Amino acid sequence: MIGNRSNVQDNSVIHVYPDSRVIIEEDVTVAHGVILHDVHIKSRCVIGIAPLSFLTLFCEEDVFVSVGSIVPKACKFLPVKSSPATRQKLLTMSLMIRKYGKAGIDYYRDLCKKYLTTMKAVT
Repeated sequence: MIGNRSNVQDNSVIHVYPDSRVIIEEDVTVAHGVILHDVHIKSRCVIGIAPLSFLTLFCEEDVFVSVGSIVPKACKFLPVKSSPATRQKLLTMSLMIRKYGKAGIDYYRDLCKKYLTTMKAVT
C-alpha cells in the first residue's frame, strides 16, 4: 500500500515476501534506487537515495534516512537523522524535516500535474 501524496522514485524496488507486506503511509518520499522488502514507513518520512538493505524495516513518523545508509535487517527507526543508519540524535530538527519532506512531496505532486497537462502522444 502506498499512501496519498507519497512518491516512490525511479529505479526503486518494492518487494514482498510470502506472508509479509509493504506499507508506505502518507507524505513519504522514497528516493531513487531504494530497495524495500517487508517495510512499514509511517507518514512524513524521507528515505534518501540508494540506501542499502531495507529488510523488515519499521520507520516511525518524521524519520529521515540519509543518502547511502546501510540499514541492518529488522531495524526500527524512531524520529532521527541517520547516516549510516544509526541513531545520531533525537529529531529536534522535526520542523526542518517536515518542511523539506512536505516541500519534496509538493514538488513531485506539482511535477505530476505539469506532466499530465503537457504530455503529448508520440506517433
